[in-house]
Amino acid sequence: MRASHEQPRRQVQDLCKALEAAPLHKSQEAEDTGFVALFRALGCNDVDRANVDAVLSQPVPPVQVSGGPSTEETQEKSKEATRVSEATRATPTITEDVMVQLDKALERFTRTTSKRPERPQMTTSARFASLDAKLAVLDKTRRAASEALARHIFVDSSNIYCGFQAAIQHLYQQDGYKDYRCSPRVPLDMAALDRILDRSKAARVKTLVGSSPLLQDWQQAALLDYEVSILARVPVAVEKEQPDGKKRTVTVLKEQGVDELLHLKMHESLLSHEPGVLVLASGDANAAQFSQGSFFKIALSALGLGWECEVVSFASGLSALWQEPNLLKLFAKSFRVVLLDDFLLELEQT
Repeated sequence: MRASHEQPRRQVQDLCKALEAAPLHKSQEAEDTGFVALFRALGCNDVDRANVDAVLSQPVPPVQVSGGPSTEETQEKSKEATRVSEATRATPTITEDVMVQLDKALERFTRTTSKRPERPQMTTSARFASLDAKLAVLDKTRRAASEALARHIFVDSSNIYCGFQAAIQHLYQQDGYKDYRCSPRVPLDMAALDRILDRSKAARVKTLVGSSPLLQDWQQAALLDYEVSILARVPVAVEKEQPDGKKRTVTVLKEQGVDELLHLKMHESLLSHEPGVLVLASGDANAAQFSQGSFFKIALSALGLGWECEVVSFASGLSALWQEPNLLKLFAKSFRVVLLDDFLLELEQT
């Protein structure tokens, strides 16, 4: 009877290895919950992760062979059975009646994970060829007069990078990570982003502002003639609720002055240049920390002064203000939103 445990235990081990190999749980706590739920679904109610580990670590009892064991072998097996019995006293018993359920669970898991999209591999030349084809379609909706206007490009690197990571995780179902800081960082190709922002290839102003510690090396932006400004994050005391319900003050690093510096650069363009195309690579529309200004207000000012405005952002970081129906209707010829989600594979640096 002991030998009959070998197959279901190995099936559980195979299933758990498969569960651990695929990033389907958002945290260790969720992973533990998944294991416990699995065993409880099989009728083992008095189980926790420690018990599961105990079951999986049990040695598989040897199968009885013909010829009969010697006295020494019988005594040794008796001692081994006693040790196994003591180790498994508090653990759920995996019996023959759960074998079919284990088979079905493993089959469902395999069937589900096999449908997950594989990461497509594109060469650099293929990526840019695909990007140019998509941009050609996008530019068909532009007015002919817009092509002659100088473009003034302003990039909020944190907004774009975080939106990129969120979109990548969603596309590849990388829901095993709490947020982009814990995931393997997929590099964003600045050259591809620049081709989207500066389709005229004759931008008058190109500015990128970010904060350190850097989420990504923006040296490539400097090589593409961007004025790169990196501001140090500052320590800020915030209250966080602990698992026991109590609040504790902790120090975290936060951005400071990034939006304000971009606001200043944008105002300089509006005051110093003839109307052109204001290209904002950010979906943020909130008021700044140290002023009442915002990207949204500056964009409205630019539109009022005869500028065209193009907001380039990922959907996850796009404020609802940029999609206000009255705004889109009033400035239908001079304002539009370009979603970078449509260029996601082209932006992934390979």
